[in-house]
Amino acid sequence: VSDAGVSALLLYAAAEGAALNVQINLSGINDAEFVGWNTDEVYSILRSCKVKEEEIREIVKNKLNPA
Repeated sequence: VSDAGVSALLLYAAAEGAALNVQINLSGINDAEFVGWNTDEVYSILRSCKVKEEEIREIVKNKLNPA
């Protein structure tokens, strides 16, 4: 069960790393509409990943410490 929690943390860390990569690459593009759309998409994906990471960590916590 703890491996699932660690995996969730690593998933979010990987998503953050990918987002940084996209952001640095977008900084060199002059098309504001393209940059804006992709920036919004990156943040949307990060929010989704964070929600999933928190859900998985809560499940793991409940499995490790049942009420």
